[in-house]
Amino acid sequence: MATPALAQPEVTRRPSRAGGVEDRYRSLFVIGKGGMGAVEVALERSAAGFERVVALKRLLPEQARDPRHKQMFLREARLAALLRHPNVVHAFAFGELYGELFLAMEYVEGETLSRALEAGRGPDRGLDPATVAFVLAEVCDGLHAAHELRDEGGRPLNVVHRDVSPHNVMIAYDGHVKILDFGVAKFETGSQETRTGEVKGKMAYMSPEQALGEKLDRRSDLYSVGAVFFECLTGRRMWGHGTDMEVMRRLALEEPPRLQDALPDAPAALTAIHARLTARDREARPATAADVAKELRAYASSWPAPDAASVAATMKRLFGAEIDRRRTELDAALAQAAPARVDELRQTLDLSKTFERPTLT
Repeated sequence: MATPALAQPEVTRRPSRAGGVEDRYRSLFVIGKGGMGAVEVALERSAAGFERVVALKRLLPEQARDPRHKQMFLREARLAALLRHPNVVHAFAFGELYGELFLAMEYVEGETLSRALEAGRGPDRGLDPATVAFVLAEVCDGLHAAHELRDEGGRPLNVVHRDVSPHNVMIAYDGHVKILDFGVAKFETGSQETRTGEVKGKMAYMSPEQALGEKLDRRSDLYSVGAVFFECLTGRRMWGHGTDMEVMRRLALEEPPRLQDALPDAPAALTAIHARLTARDREARPATAADVAKELRAYASSWPAPDAASVAATMKRLFGAEIDRRRTELDAALAQAAPARVDELRQTLDLSKTFERPTLT
């Protein structure tokens, strides 16, 4: 399978002498483990002595020997390294050292949207419609950057994320919103297209064309945004909690659930956006994620307009104790590893000034 000629981000090659991932990255603590590998918070060190805090994703050696898993890992790494946008989790470096694949990326102190929705269940605890509109507008900005990505020759890569879901949206404790995990994304150059070899993603958020294995474009991701939108506003999945086969059958045969039926008092502006996002005919959906972001912000501006500060206040309300615990854990780890540079290293978490937000027209 041909691979597009992408602009080359920083890649660490296998060294000729002894050394490994641990020589470049000092692990501070583990934040997640799974069957594929682990994610750690680590300090990156260079020959010049520069250090920053990163999230270090490492693929287990047995998984790295599987060509499909290796391809998925490197796809995520390449796209994340090329995407430089404030609403996308950025990759700093990736490579292979002595058979171990690693990806060093931006560490976001925060929670996934799925966790925020879970924590928000109950009276007066959820996300209000204006905040939902703001969060998903930010998601759409990140998606638009991915959809518009081009290779070093200026050719469009036609990226489709294919796994837009509450699990892949990160809300930082400071209120910034970022999309992550391009491990099952598709991209192409001309007639050459990379694939994982099988349908990937979460059925509950797939477009009909994705679930049925048809050709995809960016509008498939917009359908997924609509499914996330429905869940954020109603507190339940758009297609319910059936099996994947049951959801696939409904995707193939039924019209998508209407937001106004599940939430009779939903504002008309939001029901109209949702209906277009989840249209079975992709031609009836918005043309770009940027268009959706504009509509969502237009709705949010009719309220006291949410911003990162107000989202941060919501995160504090939902996760106050967890925020304190996570920040204390990082500060303690930094104090042990580099006691004279704790404040300086903490500042490397803020990439908001690194990436200039483009003006979407």
